[in-house]
Amino acid sequence: MMRNRQWGWLVLTVLSLTVLSACGGGTVTGPREITVQAKEFAFTPKALRMSSQETVRLIFQNKGTVLHDFVVADLEAEVIEQQGGSLHHTPGMDTPIAYKRHGGPPVIHLAVEPGETATITFIPHEVGEYEFYCSVPGHKEAGMSGTLTVTP
Repeated sequence: MMRNRQWGWLVLTVLSLTVLSACGGGTVTGPREITVQAKEFAFTPKALRMSSQETVRLIFQNKGTVLHDFVVADLEAEVIEQQGGSLHHTPGMDTPIAYKRHGGPPVIHLAVEPGETATITFIPHEVGEYEFYCSVPGHKEAGMSGTLTVTP
């Protein structure tokens, strides 16, 4: 009789653990993080890839000795949050913040002083290939550009 009770408790314990593990919630994940570093006169990496409707947190780090920025024009995206970065406007640079210009194309833009970091969290909506670049005068021409690909 004692032996049957031990088996009963063992079976009950195993079944309970099985049920509890099956009821556990899935892993909650946040946005996928992509880090882009800028220095004179290059971005690392030069190619970015993300999926349409994927939440992405882009971390932009200026490892250089002068102001650099990260610009993507014409990418339809929902900007969720932007932190850090300079909100000034240097002559010849594109718009200083991430927003849709009045009647113009959408722009994602992060300007960062040397040694600083900025982040932007967004959801790209349009599949395609987009150029990203540094709009500080002369930097794009010196090679500060890359490709951002949005896949279905």
